[in-house]
Amino acid sequence: MYWDGSSINFATAGSRRFDINAGGADVTGALTASGALTVSGASNSSFVGNVGIGTTNPGYKLDVNGTIHGYNGRLLIEQGNTGWGMFRVIPTQTNVQVDAMDSTQVTPLNLVFNPNGGNVGIGTTTPNSILNIAGATPKLTLTDTSAGANLKHWFVQSNAGALRFATTSDALADNSLAAMTITSSGGVGIGTASPGVFRLNVTGGDNNNLIGSVNPSGSSMRIQANAAANYVQGAGNVPLFIANSGANGFIAFYPNDVERVRITTGGNVGIGTTSPSQALSVQGNGLFSGNVYPVRSPSPAR
Repeated sequence: MYWDGSSINFATAGSRRFDINAGGADVTGALTASGALTVSGASNSSFVGNVGIGTTNPGYKLDVNGTIHGYNGRLLIEQGNTGWGMFRVIPTQTNVQVDAMDSTQVTPLNLVFNPNGGNVGIGTTTPNSILNIAGATPKLTLTDTSAGANLKHWFVQSNAGALRFATTSDALADNSLAAMTITSSGGVGIGTASPGVFRLNVTGGDNNNLIGSVNPSGSSMRIQANAAANYVQGAGNVPLFIANSGANGFIAFYPNDVERVRITTGGNVGIGTTSPSQALSVQGNGLFSGNVYPVRSPSPAR
């Protein structure tokens, strides 16, 4: 130990290892503390080389073997070059914000996960697709911040084996009626969450108009159901076709679930019969309120 006029020096083997001066203390070589090590003061403290906490062989500028706990602050990681991106972790009272900003922390940047491949899991540690969201009735919400009140949110949700597409209020209530539901058996419900045995079940609509189509000329077609009656209706100066293009198909009408009228592929119409042999075949009595004019074809040659 010796005094050089400005500091007290500690040396071993002729080399200075530690000195105390008016500005503080300097250490040359490794510093090992068997107890607590406290660094304080208004000035910045710097370390040259790697620093290890919980390890004597640090491989990085800061190498920690154990849990890191910080409070009243945020975690900022940047490349160190002006204009490069910065990764931020910012805890708040209600959540933890993770984002990417430029080095000035003013301009948001893209936050990229697994750009070289691999899956991302939310709510799961074993994601089996590029994005795997897991949880009880998991929901993905899309929010249009420019929309009006209670018009901002659409969500997609997996619920009891069904996939639901629905809107919700600004309060993000979970009891919103699904606009469309796809069941695990392949049924599709529009306006209903329970399509039942139907592949496509459409319920509701303005004035109970279930399905509608309007072409550019202004003519339209609709399927309507209400408490009084069911309709298949066309509007406009165009015909309404009910057709079956199958070579062996026919058209049948079933009031009360019983076939009453059939039109065959050959054009014969049967009333009360499923096998009309003439242009009009009627099985049962007929009542005509007007005149009937039979037209006989010429008798065949004898």
